[in-house]
Amino acid sequence: MTTIELLDQIKSRIETAEKETIVKALEYNNKKNGLKRLNALISTENIEEWLKKNGYDFCHSNESFLLKLCDILGFDKADYLKPITKISDRLNAIHRMPIPHIFINTNFKRKGQPIFQLAVLEGRRRIFIDRVKVFDSCDDGLSMAKKKVTRHYQETQGVIPMWGKIDNYIYHVADKAYVINPTGEVESDKSDIFESKATISIGNRPITFLDREIDK
Repeated sequence: MTTIELLDQIKSRIETAEKETIVKALEYNNKKNGLKRLNALISTENIEEWLKKNGYDFCHSNESFLLKLCDILGFDKADYLKPITKISDRLNAIHRMPIPHIFINTNFKRKGQPIFQLAVLEGRRRIFIDRVKVFDSCDDGLSMAKKKVTRHYQETQGVIPMWGKIDNYIYHVADKAYVINPTGEVESDKSDIFESKATISIGNRPITFLDREIDK
C-alpha cells in the first residue's frame, strides 16, 4: 500500500466512524484537543507533510498519533508501520544534517574595517542550500552547488562588496568539503584555504544578521 492510498483509507475510515470514540481510544483527556488533531489530519495533503510538522500536544507527537490511529482504525501493521517509519526516518536524517552551504573565498585580509560592518556582511560570503534537495540528490548536491557557483560568479562579476575579488568557492556538505572554481569545476582539497568568520556577541551570545545569500 502506498502512503497516498494509506492516507485516503485513513480519512475514509475516520469519516465513517464516531470521532469522539476515536479520540477516547487515542487517550485524550481533553476531547476538544483530540478532535482538533483528528480534523488536522483529515485536512493534511500527505503523510510526509503531517510528519514534518512534528507537533506534540502533551498526548501524542504527530508520528505516535498516526501510528496509534492506524491501529485503532483496524489497519494491518504490515500496511502502515513500514511506510510511516520510512518517512519518519528520512525526515529525522534530514533534520540532523548540517545545513549545506557554499563559502565564497576571497582570501580576505582585514585592514581596519569595522568589525560590526564585517559581521553584518558576513552572510554575503555564504550561500545556503536546502537540505531536502541535497539529501534527495544522488551526488551530495554537488551538481547543484556547481551550478550555483557559476551563476553567482556571473551575477556578481566575480566581486563581493567589502570582501573583494572571488578566488573560488568551498562547498560544505555533511563532513565533506569541495573546492569549486568560478567555472564550476572541482579543484583539489581545501587544506590550504582558511575560512574566516566575522561575528559579534552580546553576553556571549552571537548575533545573527539576516543579510545573507540564500538558496534560490
